[in-house]
Amino acid sequence: MRSALSWNDHRVAVAVGTLRERTPLVHCMTNVVVAGFTANVLLAVGASPAMVENAQESAEFAAVAGALLVNLGTLSRERDEAMRAAASSAHAHARPWVLDPVAVGALSYRTALASELVGLSPTVVRGNASEVMSLAGASAGGRGVDSTVGSEEALAGASALAGDLGCVVAVSGAVDYVTDGADVVEVPGGDVMMTRVTGVGCALGALVAAFAAVEDDALFAAAAASAVLAGAGERAGVRTGGRGRGTEIQDRESGPAFGTEGGGRGAQTPRAGAGRDGLARRPRSVAPEPVRWASGEGARQLFSTTTRRLTVSTPLAP
Repeated sequence: MRSALSWNDHRVAVAVGTLRERTPLVHCMTNVVVAGFTANVLLAVGASPAMVENAQESAEFAAVAGALLVNLGTLSRERDEAMRAAASSAHAHARPWVLDPVAVGALSYRTALASELVGLSPTVVRGNASEVMSLAGASAGGRGVDSTVGSEEALAGASALAGDLGCVVAVSGAVDYVTDGADVVEVPGGDVMMTRVTGVGCALGALVAAFAAVEDDALFAAAAASAVLAGAGERAGVRTGGRGRGTEIQDRESGPAFGTEGGGRGAQTPRAGAGRDGLARRPRSVAPEPVRWASGEGARQLFSTTTRRLTVSTPLAP
């Protein structure tokens, strides 16, 4: 069955409310380029991030965390050992875990590591089209971390991979596709400027883990995470005029795409009837300063934490 889920769907709002209420502990083993960005996105949505990446503690921590993210962006001998231990522990303790196979197919070592890790029963595999097709044995991979094919082209491979592994596979692209091998959920939205921001895909992997920690249905959890990020991308695109340049934003008026009044986790439970423009403002504790966005950098800062405490935009149907 094929269906669609958008960021302003009421089910997504309910899921966000559940996540804020439960504030799941998300064990992030992610790459060094995006660790801070990822942690702040998790704080924004209401989760509690922890970056425990050493081999001595990763297995112990994965056993008690609400969910685990394993992102293969930057590898080393100790990181690899820690990732194997954490994934094995998450599997043994029935904790949901997400594999983000960054640049798999493009480089042989990480491809072999990803092939090993999928044997530890990830709850969700999240990647771009080239990465997913490579894991499915359908292509030789992308150009480094970038995909060379569209997300819809990877759908057949994603469905086959999900069926083979007994997990959910999420493919990022202009439209995200999430499948468990039988059902497919399309997630539209976002903005082209998201491709100009370092770490958006990696942050999505962390969001998937956060939602998987509080939702029993992994297919819905992954789709809801994609929908929330797509909503933030649309918001950022609108507020940079779709160009990421020449737009002056008064911080007193608005914060980043992830934002709501009051600050702090769980600051606002989504309210029925709020629409696209019912998105919250920057926390009052942050001093307002006018910021002029330069090309690219404007969108990058909109996505990142130009505020110190953020919560996610309220994704509700009008």
